[in-house]
Amino acid sequence: MCGEGYRLTHHYIPNESIHSVYINFPDPWPKKRHAKHRIIQPSFIEQVHRILQFEGLLTLVTDDEGYSDIMINILLPMKGFQSIFDKPYYVGTYPDYGSSYFEDLWRQKGKSIRYHVFRKIRGINE
Repeated sequence: MCGEGYRLTHHYIPNESIHSVYINFPDPWPKKRHAKHRIIQPSFIEQVHRILQFEGLLTLVTDDEGYSDIMINILLPMKGFQSIFDKPYYVGTYPDYGSSYFEDLWRQKGKSIRYHVFRKIRGINE
C-alpha cells in the first residue's frame, strides 16, 4: 500500500497481525513547527503496538541524532515496549540488517546510523 502510516495502521491492519514493523529513515521534520508531521508520535506508536503480535519487533533506523533521541523519549515511557538494547537504546551497526539507498547515502556523507529495536512486551496500558 502507498499511503500515510498512521492511516494504514489505524484503518487497514488487524490487531496483533504483524510480527515486525520496520521504519527506515523517516523524515525527521527538524523544525519545531513541523514536528506534527513526524511519523514517530505516541498515536502512531499506539497503533503499531496494537497491530504487533506479542513479542513482535519495531525497528527504527535513522541518521538524525535529534530524531533518534525523540524516538527513544517517546518509546521508553510506553509500558508496552522495551528496548532490546541497553542504554543508549540503539546500536551503530546491526549485522545482517541489510542496507538501503538512504543508509548508503548518509554513510557516504559521514553520518552515523542508529538502529533502535523495541519489543512488544504487554498491553500498552498495563
